[in-house]
Amino acid sequence: MALALLALLLCLPSALAAQVVRGVVRESASGRPAAGVLVALVDATSAERRTVLTDETGQFSIAAPRAGTFTIETKRIGVRPALTPSFSLAAGQTREIDVSVAAVVPRLAAVGAWAGPARLPGVVGVVDH
Repeated sequence: MALALLALLLCLPSALAAQVVRGVVRESASGRPAAGVLVALVDATSAERRTVLTDETGQFSIAAPRAGTFTIETKRIGVRPALTPSFSLAAGQTREIDVSVAAVVPRLAAVGAWAGPARLPGVVGVVDH
């Protein structure tokens, strides 16, 4: 009985070994770490997603549910969404994947300003008392 328990305990760490994907998200123009980016590990077969946010140094770490083929998707307000090429992850493997994201430059419509009394559509005149 004790021998069977010992054999089980020796096998347990390898059975519990998780697959992990970790890396750093950086802004492509400056190379600075991108904090607060939503990083999703997407299973190519089932489309199951595991998501985390990058920390203040742009780092992330995600445990994969199983070995397989995955992609990384990144999203954050102010940066363009990014998608990595698919990659394989073996049982117990830790994989380093760094991602670059490009800032989105908002384009605002021109705004005009003028001095004088406001003119509202449909209002002919204003009576001042």
